[in-house]
Amino acid sequence: MALRQVALVSTMAIGALARCGAELSPELKANYKIPTRAASIASTDPIEVNTYIHVITNGSTIDDGHLTSEQLDKQKAVLNDVFADHSIQFNFLDTTYTENEDWALGNMRQDMTTALRKGSYKDLNLFFLLSMGGEVTGQCSFPLNLTDFPDPDRMKSMDACMMVSSTVPGGSHPTYNGGLNTVHEVGHWFGLIHVFSDTCGGNGDEVDDTPEQATETYGCPIDKDSCPEFPGVDSIHNYMDYSDDYCKTEFTPGQVSRMRNAWAVYREPVDA
Repeated sequence: MALRQVALVSTMAIGALARCGAELSPELKANYKIPTRAASIASTDPIEVNTYIHVITNGSTIDDGHLTSEQLDKQKAVLNDVFADHSIQFNFLDTTYTENEDWALGNMRQDMTTALRKGSYKDLNLFFLLSMGGEVTGQCSFPLNLTDFPDPDRMKSMDACMMVSSTVPGGSHPTYNGGLNTVHEVGHWFGLIHVFSDTCGGNGDEVDDTPEQATETYGCPIDKDSCPEFPGVDSIHNYMDYSDDYCKTEFTPGQVSRMRNAWAVYREPVDA
């Protein structure tokens, strides 16, 4: 299936129980391959990502989705602390505040990103919204080869990560209030897929060192094993599962290699 179809479908939310809207169907997942390039891809050379934050509110209070500079500083620290172990650093260049009821409630997202997104395709744009509908807490774009599309500028304008504002550190979300929801979504921006899929023994997340996992995780159920016929237990501590924030602690070496690979192939070379 063409990558343009991958891009469009991957931006859709996946249902009322979904926590993250960045999901690929099994058919699309099978066609989402990140090619290898030079050996330097998997090196520990530092990666620096220019990053812009956009806070979209329905008013001026926390209940309206407003985030203070202190809250944002804590979110920045969590993001950099997690990725620093993998020689990835986020340089925060600017923060914008926009009051727009439609955008704050997760509507007209393409209009929002087209109007507010800054920088090139290798620059990360984080949007914090009051709500994204239902129980969805985030959604992010996967890295793609923009030249595969008839309108690369349109695809670039849609490249963004969106998170519900209550998931920042100390936020009001009951299970995702440690800032790791943003870590999860940025993992997608670097090309990571969820560690779980609908079946055992399929394409999985295209990473060799994450065990087979058929179902998403909620809470922190130790020894959860949804694919007992395969080696290993479920990756409940992985940032790319749905476990509660206190339970998530890791990316695997294979995931780190995939992120660095995706950066080198799809994002770093693009200055526009």
